[in-house]
Amino acid sequence: MKVLLLDLGKGNEGAASGGGLQGNLGLEYIASFIKMNGYKVVVLEPPLNIISCDEILKIAGDFDAVGMSCMTWNADTTNAFAAKIRQKNPTIRLVVGGNGPTGIPEFFTNFFDTVICGEGEIPFLDWLEKKDLRKIIPATRNLSWNGNIFPLRNKEVIDASCMRGIWPIPYSEQKVANLLYGRGCYNACTFCSSPLTWLRKIVWRKPKSVVNEILELHEKYGINSIDLVDPTFNANPTKVLDLCEAFIKNGIQNKIKWTAMVSPSVHGAQEIFPAMREAGCIKVGIGIEDPTPSERKNLRKGGNANSCRQMVELASTNDLLIRAYLIIGDDCQGEANVANIREALSSWPIDEIRISIFTPFPGTTAWLIQDKIKEKDFSKFNTNNPIIKSAWNNEQLVEIRRELTYDFYNSENYKKRRLIKIEKDCSYDIAYEQFEEKFLKPKGYI
Repeated sequence: MKVLLLDLGKGNEGAASGGGLQGNLGLEYIASFIKMNGYKVVVLEPPLNIISCDEILKIAGDFDAVGMSCMTWNADTTNAFAAKIRQKNPTIRLVVGGNGPTGIPEFFTNFFDTVICGEGEIPFLDWLEKKDLRKIIPATRNLSWNGNIFPLRNKEVIDASCMRGIWPIPYSEQKVANLLYGRGCYNACTFCSSPLTWLRKIVWRKPKSVVNEILELHEKYGINSIDLVDPTFNANPTKVLDLCEAFIKNGIQNKIKWTAMVSPSVHGAQEIFPAMREAGCIKVGIGIEDPTPSERKNLRKGGNANSCRQMVELASTNDLLIRAYLIIGDDCQGEANVANIREALSSWPIDEIRISIFTPFPGTTAWLIQDKIKEKDFSKFNTNNPIIKSAWNNEQLVEIRRELTYDFYNSENYKKRRLIKIEKDCSYDIAYEQFEEKFLKPKGYI
């Protein structure tokens, strides 16, 4: 039985975020799992795979089943493409999963035989073997996952992947892969799909498994950059220290540079940041969102303004690049919130920012308050468009984000930190230069 797995959304999402573009790890895990169980499988992720949608349609009829991965913002595109596949081959079996379908499965049921919510390996296999043919399969945890079955990688995808932003390897020389150490997240942020997908649990791999996968990727594909995509890499500081110890023991720090997302919890930070830096970590992303206490409570964010600043300062002290994630446009925010964000950007040792416009993804706690959602077009749900009613109109909100970003990258704080980083490590010269030339200037931020 031949299975085709598709993710048609890479181009839009990558361009929207400016943060990078890597393969769909979820699809790659499913591909590996069903291949191990005897199925022939092909994974296509345009534009990382150099293939057009028309070319995919031509070959789709050669497969017995097609599985598609989907976010919210490309829900309509995914449904439309499924309809084209069905028209070409009326008997083909179609299934969809991902954050979008997990949040609003009913939106996809007219186009797919089945919608799989949450983790996909075991439900997908059961669906293929016709052990579970429910229209909607609710999310469950794959507690048996241990990471020993590596994702099915594709050289073309790896060669096309990139870590945009401030990254001390020229874009043209990057060989990038994303990895998971722990699957899941304990947090319950109101706007995030993680609680729907992971059910607020984390399943951890053994450090040796992560090391073995990195060594395989390095030897087979020449990987030099790793994006550890755990939602909260520091959820268990002991796990972080164990992984860093394994990295150092196996010389990972001499082979690759890596980045991770950490939550603004200072618990264990004084120990983990030096260990991460020694183990080859170059950059951390920190979800600050808004330092204002009332808004942090409203978003159900952990920590407080003081802990956020402490995390940024501790990371900076250990020579880590800091990418701060911020949110504007929630209905509870006002000018005071923007002032607090502006103050943080002007005085905290931050190197790079990503300001999102508040987006209540379907199925989340924020999504349930339907009377404040003014945008019904799912293609706008990419954190770049005003979605809900707030203190500002659409044009004002977009302009506030532009001004905050412009002011940050033209500030003396940013310029000073740029010089300090380059003085400490000349490899950062190309990091800042390519970020400014390839992203900031085209966007009009400098």
